[in-house]
Amino acid sequence: MNNLLHNLLDFNRYCIASTLIDRELVFYKYLIIMEYLDKRFPHPSLMLYYLAVRGERRLMMQHCRQNDCYNLMLNIEQLVAARMLTLSSATARRTASGAGL
Repeated sequence: MNNLLHNLLDFNRYCIASTLIDRELVFYKYLIIMEYLDKRFPHPSLMLYYLAVRGERRLMMQHCRQNDCYNLMLNIEQLVAARMLTLSSATARRTASGAGL
């Protein structure tokens, strides 16, 4: 694992996992990687053909990235899991105290 991290640091000082190395070029932002691959290998296209739809998708990705929607979703999932655990513990205690009567 450390060797992999060292190799990644050799090419990408930010150590971002999504890194593309093609000849002397190194890309580490996923949108740039997608655009590069789309231009380098045009068929079949990775990006949508219609410019308006492509623009809408980019705006949506930018919005998610700026508002950190992914981390918010993880936080919500953790809160729900914690709440479910609390409820199941409370139910188990009630069941145990009812069984002792």
